[in-house]
Amino acid sequence: MPPSQTHLGPVQLSLGAYSGVELDNNINLTQNNPQSDAIFSAGLNLGAFWPATGQSQLNLSSGMGYAYYLRHPNDNYWDLAPGSALNWIVVLDDWTLTLFDQFSYTHNVTAVASVSNVSGIPIVDNTIGLRAQWQPDHWQIELGYSYNNHFSDQAAFDYLNNASDYFFVRGAWRFADQTQLGLEASTSITQYSQNRQSNNIDQAAQSDNTSYSLGPYLQWQATKFISNSIRGGWTAYSFAATPGQRASTLSSYYYGLNLNHQLTRFVSQSLSVQRTISLGINSGSAYTEQLTVEYGVNWSATQWLGLGLNLTYEKGQQPTSGVSTSNVENYDRYGISPGISYQLTKRLSGNLSYNFWDRNSNFNGNSYKQEILNLQLQYVF
Repeated sequence: MPPSQTHLGPVQLSLGAYSGVELDNNINLTQNNPQSDAIFSAGLNLGAFWPATGQSQLNLSSGMGYAYYLRHPNDNYWDLAPGSALNWIVVLDDWTLTLFDQFSYTHNVTAVASVSNVSGIPIVDNTIGLRAQWQPDHWQIELGYSYNNHFSDQAAFDYLNNASDYFFVRGAWRFADQTQLGLEASTSITQYSQNRQSNNIDQAAQSDNTSYSLGPYLQWQATKFISNSIRGGWTAYSFAATPGQRASTLSSYYYGLNLNHQLTRFVSQSLSVQRTISLGINSGSAYTEQLTVEYGVNWSATQWLGLGLNLTYEKGQQPTSGVSTSNVENYDRYGISPGISYQLTKRLSGNLSYNFWDRNSNFNGNSYKQEILNLQLQYVF
């Protein structure tokens, strides 16, 4: 059983600490002259839940830590976990209003298949917004707005500094509590910072842009043990002109499939297939189109022991200068990650994982192989 949680008056608190060591044989994700290192990390996880009234609640969840490189201390970094969020939820009859602020400070780029030849890109990301959900009878209507700030605190990556406005709306018919079919639409407006301080750079590396998307989606609880979601449709980007680049457009498509299956009481599996279009991360790359296929299986071998395996395949392309297709990097990447977790005591748990990545590119020097062995301990107060 999980340990009982601490309360501060009406606020329910959760506090945890973690520490670990990671052995990485290619910290700079390079084909030539890979560098290995041991990375020590430690941090805290914090959660708070406050039922302010009978119809509203406040939730906070965040994690903060520090990573220390034994041989390359210049790569040391602080980390504010992705998924950190502050949510204020208000329920009014058949309306649910959520005011949120999501924030993170990340450095590690191993999870980003489009990047190579760099040990990390420090990025501060903050999104504040409002979502509204209305459920009259069998209908479900959702709409929202959010404002995002995305920037790096290192001058080498300030070409990524931007601010975006996001709008979305979706409507669906609910056949059952967990089954619905509907239509979704979204648009975004992104503007990159034009403050270039370098004496020999007088242009923005990335293009301001506007995007649109439209398509159907389905959420289906097929059985008690099988749930699915499917979405897809059209998406388009309009890229503004920059010095040296003409204004351009991109018309493409997106889709997503998620399957979750509880095979037995102790074994579960999941499959995800996603085709996405996102803004480019590499300098001069306006966008990235990528297909990602992920399969995972987890086995709760005993009350204390868990085993897992994740398989990943990613295939994408990105122009290396503006939105021109004359110089496009095509890449694919394979990943395998087995892991084991063990509940050492009521409050102390540990996990050991191995990650192998193999990236291939049509650009010389952009392929790499990487192996990571990670041991981590977590303690819940």
